[in-house]
Amino acid sequence: NFVRTQNHGFWEERISQLTQIKARGDRLIDEPIKVAQPANTPSELAKIQQLYARDINDAGVYFETAEKTLNSLYSYAMKNGDDKVKAYLKEVSKGYLKEQEAAIMAMNNNNSIEQLKHSSEAINTMLHAINNGFVRSGAPLKTPQVIVPIEEFALEKASKTFSNLVVKAYDRYKDSAPIINIENPPFGVLLSTGDDMKNLVERSRNETVKKLVDEGYSESKARSIANKHIGITWDTVHSAAMRRQGFGDEEIISEAKKVASYVKHMHMNDSLGGSTQDLPPGMGDVPLKQIMQEFDKKGFAGNRVFEGGAFFAMHQTSPHIMTLANLNSPVMESGAVTWSDIAGLGGQPMYYSGLGPNLPDYHFSVYGGGHTGLPVELGGQQMGGGARSRFSGTPMN
Repeated sequence: NFVRTQNHGFWEERISQLTQIKARGDRLIDEPIKVAQPANTPSELAKIQQLYARDINDAGVYFETAEKTLNSLYSYAMKNGDDKVKAYLKEVSKGYLKEQEAAIMAMNNNNSIEQLKHSSEAINTMLHAINNGFVRSGAPLKTPQVIVPIEEFALEKASKTFSNLVVKAYDRYKDSAPIINIENPPFGVLLSTGDDMKNLVERSRNETVKKLVDEGYSESKARSIANKHIGITWDTVHSAAMRRQGFGDEEIISEAKKVASYVKHMHMNDSLGGSTQDLPPGMGDVPLKQIMQEFDKKGFAGNRVFEGGAFFAMHQTSPHIMTLANLNSPVMESGAVTWSDIAGLGGQPMYYSGLGPNLPDYHFSVYGGGHTGLPVELGGQQMGGGARSRFSGTPMN
């Protein structure tokens, strides 16, 4: 596992650095000052004392650096370690604190050598405890996760953000607070799968419950608030982008099934071949009917919205009637006549009304003789707004 290896490498590297820093300080206070002959003059004695004082000062700098590194490691472990690691560190830190207290007493007595020796022993106590506890091979405790998978990091930060929003909004607006519906990004992006979205909502709701309980709400009331105010906006085109990685209808429907209990709002868009260009429902290959059935099984009561802005900008045609026709929406409340029954009565056949005449002149005059002239939503390269290609001279592909 890459992350596990990186975490273990982090701790091994820090332990090695700490050991080297401490060793330099130890050498300065342990090596005796060698004098060839007894000092006979005050000036010779002064030079020896000066050298000794410099070594003591340098040793103090090394130990101070080692202590800062050690404190940083301790903080990392206490923040990212599990309960066993935290309990272990609290216990072994007692020996560290005992040596540090002895170092302070020596300092107060102006005994620099004793002070440094106790500082060295304090560092050594924690150094061995960390190494033996969760760094060395075969250590009994789990190495604290300083480096975490990006998915876990994103889940943690996003859930805290959403829960903070819900709590602040509810404190101010109570039951009128806005509902936060988290939209799934295009498949392949971080937190884009059904499982990712499900985990994000559950974690956000649990964070919200904890914070509301801390504010004095009962757990049942806090759970009710969290469930009401955090949900999912499921974008069908974003999910269907998995077609580009070889998945089909079965997997697209399965993703929708995973989140059906959490969906409060739906972007009911269509697309072709996993494209993220939004088409009116029925113009693409997204299994919208089956997706809606999965949502309806879980009591979906939210809005189904088609995002038609890009379609209108491309074609200068409102997708409204197309959407109503494909969804078989009734013209009147009685439902006797639907929009699909009357589509195309104005003289222009609707997209859904059939194949139409073979090789119509209209197609060639607008899109040329190949597929490249088609709009990008339909698999071509026509971007709209520019000159339209004619049949003559247009590549056949």
